[in-house]
Amino acid sequence: MKPQASALTDNFDDPLITIEEDEEAHEEDLWFLPGPLDEEPDDLPPGPRAEPPDTAVIDDWAKAEGVHAARLAKVAGRLGALDDRLLRGPEGWRHRLALIEAANLSWFSGDRVSSDRLALWISMRLSGAQDDPNALARVGWAVRRLTGGPGPKADLAAFLDRRDPENIEDSAERFEDRAGGWLDVMAAAAELHPITRACMGFHL
Repeated sequence: MKPQASALTDNFDDPLITIEEDEEAHEEDLWFLPGPLDEEPDDLPPGPRAEPPDTAVIDDWAKAEGVHAARLAKVAGRLGALDDRLLRGPEGWRHRLALIEAANLSWFSGDRVSSDRLALWISMRLSGAQDDPNALARVGWAVRRLTGGPGPKADLAAFLDRRDPENIEDSAERFEDRAGGWLDVMAAAAELHPITRACMGFHL
């Protein structure tokens, strides 16, 4: 058996391997550890972000208004003609229109009250056996809001007839704050068309 020559040398100034080779060998030995952070995809969910201000929606409504300017002008013309007819017509026209609008709103909310039944409820508090008194009371409230009282732009809380309870918790969201935020957004959107503001106020 032929003895092999030793790979060791007596020259201590000449290392066996270089520093680069040592690093590569060291990294290969640590194969079970995760790689550098730059190479890994960021799969973690995003952290908490600051909510956009309430007035951020105004730009979206302004863009939509510009896209539908022709149709908006057509609707504004029809509403102007309707307003002119209501001003020249008898007082009962406005009340009848409020009944129709409140009845349509009841179908949208699921109460399904016709304008004739609603008129009987408001005038004489008459209801049939198949009618829901609570639904009639809700729709009657809508008629009263459409025919009189302050508008929503003056005082939203008075228009909706809603107030915060006296024993509300400190951590609970107050309706007064929400109504104030709504009024602030509507005031910031004063340059938009009245129909656009009405649609925005409904969605807000």
